[in-house]
Amino acid sequence: MNHPWIKLDIDVPYRDILCEAKSVEHLRVEHRDKDYISGIVNKGWYSLTLYGVGSTITTKTDGPHNWTDVSTQCPHTVKFLKDTFEINDSTGRIRFMWLDPNGFIAPHRDKDYPGYGAVNIAIHHPRDCFFIFKNQGTVPYKSGEAYQIDTSYEHLVINKSKEQRLHIIVHSALKQ
Repeated sequence: MNHPWIKLDIDVPYRDILCEAKSVEHLRVEHRDKDYISGIVNKGWYSLTLYGVGSTITTKTDGPHNWTDVSTQCPHTVKFLKDTFEINDSTGRIRFMWLDPNGFIAPHRDKDYPGYGAVNIAIHHPRDCFFIFKNQGTVPYKSGEAYQIDTSYEHLVINKSKEQRLHIIVHSALKQ
């Protein structure tokens, strides 16, 4: 069975990145908190943009993308991103994405066309947190792992743990 995710062979300095993310966590903003999908509202979903239009603009927005003010406080994270991904005019958003304990991301699709797109990197993925693709299964995330995902499939995330989940989503190509 083909899954809407592919595990990538990337060496992620997730412990260093986690420390930096904790230092800027107080700047995070609610992400898609107004979404009302199938009678469900997202709960405990936060974001902070490292590369994009602005650090607190976390949804897809037109305009020039650059390293945000937050990126200057995360040198290990930025080095990892620059060493691993193509950063150029085609680069989309790069964001920290938190999901609080007992939080959830309502079932949704991020695009209407099939194909692997964004890279989703687990910086801290608690044991009782589940990234589920409807009728496709659960991505077997562990901290420090990266997957390229096809978000044209309906998916949701449930954090049943007592710990925050932290991922980075990168809208850019891997370096060759």
